[in-house]
Amino acid sequence: MTTSGIDRAAPARRGAERNLSATDRVYLALKEQILTVHLAPDSVVLEQDLAEEFGVSKTPVRDALRLLAHEGWVTIIPRRGYLVRSLRLEDVTELFALRQMIEPPLAGQAAERGTPAQKAQLAELLDRQKEEADPEMAFQTAVAFHLKIAEMARNSRAEKVLRDLLEELYRIRNMLPWLDAAIQQPDEIIGHGGILQAILDGDAEQAVHRMDQHSRESLVQKFQGLSSLR
Repeated sequence: MTTSGIDRAAPARRGAERNLSATDRVYLALKEQILTVHLAPDSVVLEQDLAEEFGVSKTPVRDALRLLAHEGWVTIIPRRGYLVRSLRLEDVTELFALRQMIEPPLAGQAAERGTPAQKAQLAELLDRQKEEADPEMAFQTAVAFHLKIAEMARNSRAEKVLRDLLEELYRIRNMLPWLDAAIQQPDEIIGHGGILQAILDGDAEQAVHRMDQHSRESLVQKFQGLSSLR
């Protein structure tokens, strides 16, 4: 991810850099495959198969998979391989519950701590989201809007947690493409607009309220049709 959103081109770009080790290249490629659901939830991957796919020995593959296991993206199955983390309805519930815990306070802090330049950048992101016709770019811009607020709050640990949660959301989006429509709905834009105005006004209490309201509405909206994850 980048400060402008979840940059899906970045892994391929970084993987081409000569200073990356074989482990780094395999790690980035595998994580990309997981997030884009090329490696589907609950699928089993084997070191030998991946070594052949990436044209490397099993050692960097093993090291990359251990990194992904440490991050929770795969589970090690002794003597069998690695299981890509499942995705169930309760996972989505937890994701949005965590976002609702951390994002409203971040919005309040952003209203208090954000610089004029950062507030202008946040407004520009909302303008881009309003105008964006491409669903992928609309999603990226919406993500960037939330990450900019976290950056403005000057809480690096909370920002990292939010980045991880938004990566999860990206995987959910790739499993359920109909969620693209939600990003471009008027209610989504209106919600972001209310948050933006409170932050521009420096009104921390209102920013917290607007983000909390937006989070709740987003949860209800995205839970419609999630029965396929049960």
